[in-house]
Amino acid sequence: MITKVNNLNEKSFKNYTGPNVEFKLKNAIFGYNGKGKTSLAEGIKKEFLKDENNTKNNIRFFNKDFIVKNLMLKEGDKLHIKGIQANFGEKEVDIEEKIKKLQEQIVDIKMIENDIEKTKNIINKRIDDIYKQRKGKTAIQKKRDDIVTEKWFANYKKDLDLAINLCGSEEELNSIVSDDSLEKKKRNINLLLIESLFEIEEESITECDKIFKKEYREDVIPKTIIIEWMKAGLEIHKHKDEKCWFCGGYVNQEEIEQRVNLYCDNEKQKAVFKLEQLKRHLIEFGRIVEDILKKQGNIISTLEDNKLIENFNQIKNNNCNIDAFIQLIDKKINNMPKSITYDYNSIIEKISIIKFEYEKIQKRKDEITNLLDTQIFRINDMIKGVIAKEILNDSIIVENRDILIKLNELKLKSINDNSNIEKSMTQLKNQKNNTNDFAMHINKIFRDIGIEFRLDLIDKDYIIKHQNNNITLSLEDISEGEKNLMALMFFYYELFNDEEQKRLKDEIKIIIIDDPISSMDAANKMYVLEIIKKILKMNVQVFIFTHVWEDYCNISYGMKENNDSNERCFEIRKNNGESSVNMIKNRENPYKHAFKEIYELSNKTTADDLSNCEIYHYPNVMRKVLEEFMEFKVQKSLPTLNNINNVCIALGLEYATENEKSKVALLLNVCNILSHKNSRNPEEILKSAKNLMRWIKAVDEIHFNTMKQ
Repeated sequence: MITKVNNLNEKSFKNYTGPNVEFKLKNAIFGYNGKGKTSLAEGIKKEFLKDENNTKNNIRFFNKDFIVKNLMLKEGDKLHIKGIQANFGEKEVDIEEKIKKLQEQIVDIKMIENDIEKTKNIINKRIDDIYKQRKGKTAIQKKRDDIVTEKWFANYKKDLDLAINLCGSEEELNSIVSDDSLEKKKRNINLLLIESLFEIEEESITECDKIFKKEYREDVIPKTIIIEWMKAGLEIHKHKDEKCWFCGGYVNQEEIEQRVNLYCDNEKQKAVFKLEQLKRHLIEFGRIVEDILKKQGNIISTLEDNKLIENFNQIKNNNCNIDAFIQLIDKKINNMPKSITYDYNSIIEKISIIKFEYEKIQKRKDEITNLLDTQIFRINDMIKGVIAKEILNDSIIVENRDILIKLNELKLKSINDNSNIEKSMTQLKNQKNNTNDFAMHINKIFRDIGIEFRLDLIDKDYIIKHQNNNITLSLEDISEGEKNLMALMFFYYELFNDEEQKRLKDEIKIIIIDDPISSMDAANKMYVLEIIKKILKMNVQVFIFTHVWEDYCNISYGMKENNDSNERCFEIRKNNGESSVNMIKNRENPYKHAFKEIYELSNKTTADDLSNCEIYHYPNVMRKVLEEFMEFKVQKSLPTLNNINNVCIALGLEYATENEKSKVALLLNVCNILSHKNSRNPEEILKSAKNLMRWIKAVDEIHFNTMKQ
């Protein structure tokens, strides 16, 4: 039997030997999260295995990782759970014969599917032949609907009705001939690439006119290309002491940069920049215009519209003025001191005319394309009607479609019948499966306590199924509480050799259970407590760990505390970052225990030594203290901001200053926000603890003194 751990080095246990008194046969151990509870559980396991006579087979260890380590078949598989073997009662001797007879009743679905496929191929081949004969060179596509559905029939009927409406009668459809001339014309038009015209801003031309008229002073300013070259050189020579790659001399970057900036800021140079920019835009504009003029003959013949000649002539007649304007820009750039007079309104008008005529050509192309689309759709709709009429009346298609419908009905019926037969076979197999007993046992418990899922057998393992709709669930689909409950039941059931859980397996020498009641609702928690109490009565050494004081009180209730007893209660504490284990002599009710915790916290002078776990833990405890204290004082005892007036009344602060009420609001934020997340606000937690204790003492000193002891 383990009486202590020796030289334990696990996280906050630093070469620890303890506890201060020996462990007994039955041990209930309390420790808040972060105090070292899990480390001690692992330490007890290691201490047990130090004895050469002990093996892992002698240990039963339950913790939060029990499902992953012990139940899941393989990593990532969250659907299948390992089966627990048991063998209770005699099995039927004629099960194999019953299974054999059921097996003979199973219909071969593959044979039906082969017949379905053959029938579909006959229908599809006939439909393909009709499409080839009737659609000609049009781009009409075959329908993708399943030929056995009513949608397939309805869609062809819809095509036929539309075509009759367009033609006037069903007889007229026979004279419709497929033709792809319109589609060819549309393809040729789509190949006509008419580039978007470059936009020339009127403002840039009017500004150019001002530059033309102005006589600029002759400054010694390099040409624009040289200035651009100098700018590029500055980017290349980023380091002041780097030699010039061109001449080999050292570069004074600051001096060159000042000169470049001076050149760029020069009024004449700015004017040159603007003229050169406009020139580039005009050249690009002219290039696009020249391109469409070269395509004139192809565009007119493809669109089959001779009226477009007038639009092209207008573009051609006005384009020469743009070339003349570009020459004037060059003339001004080369002689900036000399003014030039030019009718800028004329060039604006010419550009506007070109743009207007250009857009007419583009618009005409779009109009003809849209018209062709309408004509093509109309022809295609009528040809679709011809195809639909022949398909719907074809004797081969009609006959085989009836066969196909019956085959599909037979397939569905056979699948359903096979499923029922397989369920019956599974039930028979389960009767002889030594993992079935546990599934039946645990499913009965699930039903009794209102759990909405069950375990179904898959070979010798289990899957989880919903009780009502039979849907397969994964471990992720059930709550943490339900998952922990199922894991604990697996753990508990495996301890025994019999269905009644009376004969413990001979090899078990020690049972360690770490936090068995995590995330459970009240009903499930009571069931688990009963299981824990049964485990504590087993004739092996038992260690039960919990981080919830209320659960600890329930688990340890009735345990004797004298030295002659084989039962003992402990608490894990942490001081200056190191954990230790101490015997608990008196078990306080949960409220008093929580009150003392906050009282001890309020006596701290600084919050610097609070751990992450304590920062998360204390707001939860503070909320419990405030909520229960309020029950003594007011009817509506919820400690929330919406209920702040009742909180103030309970704490004797109904006439308090605004400053005091702001401290109450901070307390409620700590209780309701920080209690749900590990947020780093230790100073606010400590201040709130001090204020809460101060207010309770002021309003009810007798209660305060009683609870803090």
